[in-house]
Amino acid sequence: MSRELVILFPDFFSFVSEGKRSGSNFSRSCESVFTSFFSYSGPYEGYEGELLDVFGLKDEWSSAQSFLINILARNDLEDNEENVILRADPVYLKADQNRVFLFDGQTLAIDKGEAEEILGELNDLYSDESFYFTMGKKPWRWYLRRSEYNTPEGDSPLSLRGSPLEVAETERQNMGELKTLLTEVQMILHASSINEVRMGRNVLPINSLWFWGCERSSRNYSCKNRKSILITNCDLAQNIASDARMNWIDLEAFNGIEFEDVKADGLIIIDPTEFESRRSFLEKMLINLFAHIKAGNLRRMRLITRLGHFRVTPLSRLKFWKRRVAFLDAANKQSELGDQLF
Repeated sequence: MSRELVILFPDFFSFVSEGKRSGSNFSRSCESVFTSFFSYSGPYEGYEGELLDVFGLKDEWSSAQSFLINILARNDLEDNEENVILRADPVYLKADQNRVFLFDGQTLAIDKGEAEEILGELNDLYSDESFYFTMGKKPWRWYLRRSEYNTPEGDSPLSLRGSPLEVAETERQNMGELKTLLTEVQMILHASSINEVRMGRNVLPINSLWFWGCERSSRNYSCKNRKSILITNCDLAQNIASDARMNWIDLEAFNGIEFEDVKADGLIIIDPTEFESRRSFLEKMLINLFAHIKAGNLRRMRLITRLGHFRVTPLSRLKFWKRRVAFLDAANKQSELGDQLF
């Protein structure tokens, strides 16, 4: 297969549509170029699955969850010698009639000080137990260490964010003694001074933990799709790249005007949890990207969104090429999906 620039931007359509509603000129120019040059090439398989795929790791691991848990624990924990890795991530669970919706720690914008204070409260209250709670390199990644609890089955909070949890909650009823611990922790969180402060700021509290994990693996791996350059603000992507000894550039340090310097096999990953806070920067980047496509400087490119994969190829410039996608139809479909299939 010919080399192509790959951009993983799950919420591309909602991002551009929001700009159009606010009267942004960039949105109209993006819509025109997209309709003229892009064609649908395949379905979206969820952010974590797509992340492994662009690194060429999808076939090496049966589960995206187990791979990501092991990679993050390897980089987060200095003494990662336990047989299982048990995450205890902070979340907000919102009850709505017969359903429960999950908001992950990244969405809650938990800072390091809040995480350290809550974890300190928990460890003080459970100081007589053999286990303890600890934080990874990000304040929304928490672990339960040295415990003898069974690791419950379940997806990551990131993949479940904004989704109803009827099935997931049913599957997690057999948590055994861990369910008792969770109930106790929820009571502690309810009385936490940190949550009082958060609610006083009209910010969602941390009212539960999400236990999930897998067996630890010391297995080595290699990225089949090593890229000439990786540009990203995604913490997961940066962890994968660092573990594979692949150089990466932070998205904020990348000058979007320099797309001509991005080789044909480059990879750009835009964190789907933070794109709104970087709107101005991303608009400039997309303007330059689409200008290069229109001018014919980028002849092969793949854009991965929640609505599927869309490609630019040398055929895209031909008048008879009929597989183009109407941007408005795609944008309407995005709004129907809401937060499903993160």
